[in-house]
Amino acid sequence: MFRKAVEEDVLALEQLLTEAWRVTYEMLYSSDYIERVIMEYYNPIRLMNEVTQTSREWSGYYVYEMEGKIVGCIGGGIDTEDNGSIYVLYLDPIEKGKGYGSALLENFTMLQKQTQKITTQTVSVAENNQMGLPFYDKMGFIKKAKQKTHNALENEDYQTLLLTREV
Repeated sequence: MFRKAVEEDVLALEQLLTEAWRVTYEMLYSSDYIERVIMEYYNPIRLMNEVTQTSREWSGYYVYEMEGKIVGCIGGGIDTEDNGSIYVLYLDPIEKGKGYGSALLENFTMLQKQTQKITTQTVSVAENNQMGLPFYDKMGFIKKAKQKTHNALENEDYQTLLLTREV
């Protein structure tokens, strides 16, 4: 079931996001970078704020729940008049390959289309993310640009691909 995250989901979100980040990026980024991002973005205080305080720019977290367990989450916002962005889309690593990522993206896209009238959608993906890139390719995204990864220190040469699609 696709639904908006609520305060009671914060602990489960923290666990899911922390584990998914470590598994997804362990071969791409240094452990220092991974832990720095987790501490900044996936701590309970920030997650509580991002679950309870939403806006056009940040719509909050949405989750996909199966049998009472959160198996994935997505979040994003509107960054221009008609473009929706996906800032977060992660699955419990043991739940991958079951269609939950597609369900999250399809439901979130429908929500952005209905409530914000988007016509395009973007997502940033680590350049060598062989979990994310094939998924977004399958979902119709194409490469638009390449840029230095957000939060990377000057001595960290991590690159991100900006992908886009029409919706």
